[in-house]
Amino acid sequence: MSDPVPSVIADQAALYLTDLQHALQARGLLARVLTDAGRLPRLRVINPDATSLAEVVSASPR
Repeated sequence: MSDPVPSVIADQAALYLTDLQHALQARGLLARVLTDAGRLPRLRVINPDATSLAEVVSASPR
């Protein structure tokens, strides 16, 4: 099992993903930032016209 992600890193990743979420929603896609304590946030993106087309985008430190 991997070590928990420090909250400062998870918070920064969540900010980046939230910006991406808003940009994708403005283009008509469904998007939601998923957060779990100790893990890097992820962005779930769904095409509302073809819901089987979905992706999960993650952000990580360099």
